[in-house]
Amino acid sequence: SKPSVCHAMCVLQELNMVRRTSRREVYLTTEGIHRAVRMNERYSAIKRFLTETLQVSEDLALRDACALEHLLSSASLSAISTYAG
Repeated sequence: SKPSVCHAMCVLQELNMVRRTSRREVYLTTEGIHRAVRMNERYSAIKRFLTETLQVSEDLALRDACALEHLLSSASLSAISTYAG
């Protein structure tokens, strides 16, 4: 909903992840870009582990990787990456 998006944008702006222009355009800040890249790397590593190591279906791996990337500690993610090679 529009209020949910507005709230999310305010939170991201407070965290210095995005900046908004007077024309209501939204841009990632340098910190936002770095965070997005790290999140994508985490997601990709988990998805790769699920599909290549555990032979989970692509559809299920997509959903699970999205959920797990927010929950796994850096230590667990590192162990998964090391195990998967």
